Parts: sequence; C-alpha cells; structure tokens
Amino acid sequence: ASSSAAGQPGMQKEAGAAAAGAPTEADFLEIDLKKLLESDDPRYNVLIHPGDTVKVKQAGMAYVVGEVKKSGGFALKSNERLTVLQAVALGEGLTGVASKGESLIIRTDENGQRTKIPIDLGKMLKGKTQDIALQAQDIVFVPSSGGKVFGKASADALFRLLSFRAVAF
Repeated sequence: ASSSAAGQPGMQKEAGAAAAGAPTEADFLEIDLKKLLESDDPRYNVLIHPGDTVKVKQAGMAYVVGEVKKSGGFALKSNERLTVLQAVALGEGLTGVASKGESLIIRTDENGQRTKIPIDLGKMLKGKTQDIALQAQDIVFVPSSGGKVFGKASADALFRLLSFRAVAF
C-alpha cells in the first residue's frame, strides 16, 4: 500500500487490523474522491502499486416518498449534502394533495431505531423554517391531506356530472 501521501490535505489515514503481519494504520489512505476528480493538484493522484487494494465506499441514500410526483432514492454524494427541499425537488415537487404541514423525516440510527422528525414543508418552502440536511437512510415522507383529497374527488365528480349533462342535453 502506498502511504506516501499521508498527512496531505484531503487525505486521511484509516485504521488497519492490529494483528501481527496484518496491515497497520500507515498502510491505509482515505482520499477525497471529489478533490481527486475535480482538482489539478497531483497530490490527490496517489501512485498505486501492484498488490494494492482500492476500495470505494458505497454512497448513502436518502429517500422521498408519499405525495411527491416521483418517489425515489437519491445518492448522497461524497462530501456533499442533500437537504429536504433538494430531495423534494429531485422528487419533481409536491402533488396537489400533499399535506405540507404534516411531513416527516424518518431517521434510522446505527442500532436500527427509527425516529420521526416532524417538518413543515409549507414553512420550509417559504423560507420561514430552516431547510434540514438529510443523512444516509433518511426518508422524507409527505402524507396526503384528507381534505384536499376529498375536495379534489368532489371537484372531479362535479366536472364529470356537468360534462355528462352537457353531452346529454
């Protein structure tokens, strides 16, 4: 393993196994992939030797579900943050029946315990509440508003009734 770049900006050592003959802490480097790809600085382009192992961490995911136009999971890129509003935007926005004031972030800790964090997307969209950075495995849940669903269904039924009468007469 090459450890010549240890201590350089954007690079961190990772602890190795402590057993005799096993790799030591000096045998591991953590390199900021974003800086490697976007920088012209040759310090980030570490020489790799035969027998070296390169591991790339899997990106964490955050999810947006419920009354958004396109539910889905979105990758949390290395050293970048994804906020609630950005996740909603990636979900192509809210539907017309979204209950903005009753939305939740469902956050799972290391032990698998889930915590519900209430958020008011209406206030967040107006800039009256701080946008919140999401963590890996967070789920933004946007429920539907019962009143809005009923109102939309009633309006649709009235439209169909009026359209039928216009055709019938």
